[in-house]
Amino acid sequence: MLFLLETRGHEFIITEAILKAAVGNPWENGNAANILLDMRNGEIKITEEVLKAAAGNEYGAAIIRRFLEEKGSEFKITEEIVKIAAANPLHTVMEVLLQYRKDEVKITELIFKIAAENNSESVMFELRRIREEKVEIPEAVVKAAISSHIAWGLVDRLFSYGGKDIAITEDILIAAAEHVNGSEILDIFFHYHGDKIRITPPVLNAAARRDFGRKVVVFWLEKGGDEVHVTEEMLKTAAGNATAGKEIIKTLLYHRREEVRVTEGVVRAASGHPEIMALLLDRLRDSDNIPDEVLRA
Repeated sequence: MLFLLETRGHEFIITEAILKAAVGNPWENGNAANILLDMRNGEIKITEEVLKAAAGNEYGAAIIRRFLEEKGSEFKITEEIVKIAAANPLHTVMEVLLQYRKDEVKITELIFKIAAENNSESVMFELRRIREEKVEIPEAVVKAAISSHIAWGLVDRLFSYGGKDIAITEDILIAAAEHVNGSEILDIFFHYHGDKIRITPPVLNAAARRDFGRKVVVFWLEKGGDEVHVTEEMLKTAAGNATAGKEIIKTLLYHRREEVRVTEGVVRAASGHPEIMALLLDRLRDSDNIPDEVLRA
């Protein structure tokens, strides 16, 4: 392509497809695009599709920088462009976008998640920016970090950069409780915000319904102290958990036996799970009177 451009570059119309091919080629380090800009600058229109092609190129930062410097008034940085930059294995494209168009680059939950899932350097670059500029970290970004496949390390880095300023909401606690490494993530939360964390029934229910919920339930019981209460809804959720329900119920009986009240709803939830039912019946033996509604169930 370089040979054609250098020898016959004045002979053809520069279409969007040609420009996309030039900026998206990872083997020419932007040379083809630079030749086009040098020879036919006035004819070149920078479309969103062209910018997306450049943003996806590992070596696209230099050409995007030139576009911004020479033709920046012709285009805007859209969310789609930022998504592609976030997925780029290198952080250089994102760095250029932030340098020139910081106000247009919105790091949303989806964009942060894309970067995290692709193990992109962009996410670490964004974390460094959060630390250096003291950027407010919204709930959506924390939840995106939790949902990534490198959740523990990402959440740890996120909190080490701005931990004291991150609000731990109920939704964040639920997201952590539902994660396979939930207890490790929650431990990070307690390290930074232990005195501010409120363990609500929906948070406990989130742990009780997961296949790996026992570790999180144990964590809550140990860390939450008197703030953690075993509710009927939590017991119903655990009793209906075919995978981990038995271990969760055993854990609750071991730590909070007096709070485990076997109601009609709990028995109905355990229907079809004989091992869980056996644990509940054993708890009923502690009582002199078994409620009629439980017998009916």
